[in-house]
Amino acid sequence: MPLLWDSRIPLPPGAVLTSSTKPSKGIVYSADFLVPGEFKELVDFYEREIPKAGFKLGSKVAVPARKVYNCSFTRLAILDSLVISPRPDDPSKYMLRITYTPAVKP
Repeated sequence: MPLLWDSRIPLPPGAVLTSSTKPSKGIVYSADFLVPGEFKELVDFYEREIPKAGFKLGSKVAVPARKVYNCSFTRLAILDSLVISPRPDDPSKYMLRITYTPAVKP
């Protein structure tokens, strides 16, 4: 898992970490995952599982024709975000980019 990953953030089955970053300044980290599945199933997963994990879903934008989804989610005034997009060279898989603030201070 990425450095200081907030384990409350749900990941769908089969998600594989491909890269991650830590901030040079500030506290926002990012993690990129590759995941198999269908676009609608991934969107449904996150719209169901993010609230179950104790986060509040914020603004979201879905473009089903392009299979792109973006949402923000918060917990205790900490803002995180998720982007789902198709993998350019293999449309049967999706890329997830999650920006997050660690649950504990680094």
